[in-house]
Amino acid sequence: MNWSNESPSDTCRFKELYDTFTENINHNLEEMVKIPTRNNNILYLFLTNIPSQVHETKTLPGLGTSDHDIVFHEIKVKQGRIKQNPRQVKSYKKANWSNFKKDLAILTNTFIAHKHKDPNHLWDMFKAEVNRLSTLHIATRQIKSRADLPLVPHDIVKLIRKRDKLYTKLKRSCSHTGHT
Repeated sequence: MNWSNESPSDTCRFKELYDTFTENINHNLEEMVKIPTRNNNILYLFLTNIPSQVHETKTLPGLGTSDHDIVFHEIKVKQGRIKQNPRQVKSYKKANWSNFKKDLAILTNTFIAHKHKDPNHLWDMFKAEVNRLSTLHIATRQIKSRADLPLVPHDIVKLIRKRDKLYTKLKRSCSHTGHT
């Protein structure tokens, strides 16, 4: 595959397959690996629809006796969570259930008196009254978003830090040996 013009090379044995593949990825996807990952060939692909978020793509020497290079990508990732506005929630433990039940019994009598009314009208009346009673007898409290909620579980964060330390160590050892 020739990634500079995104077409199969002249010596490609499976030209139709590669044409179909490139046809499918050309829908807003861009290949980010432009450097060989094994000898003169690009074996590993990294397709993205936001190439401006990929700051760097490079290869590192393969591990052990492998002749495959490691592909490294540095990607800008927006970290954070959507800020929630403070909101009211019902505190059912503090509800006055005995008064709620008394008022609900009165509502039952009202329904019996309106037995020949339109069902849609009765539903709207029932819903409005239950909402009114819940506002009257069930306390509410305001909650706000918690900034301390972890975006990623702590054990995963520890593994990410370990990976980053190993990468830094590998990067230092590569710079001493002359590999980039």
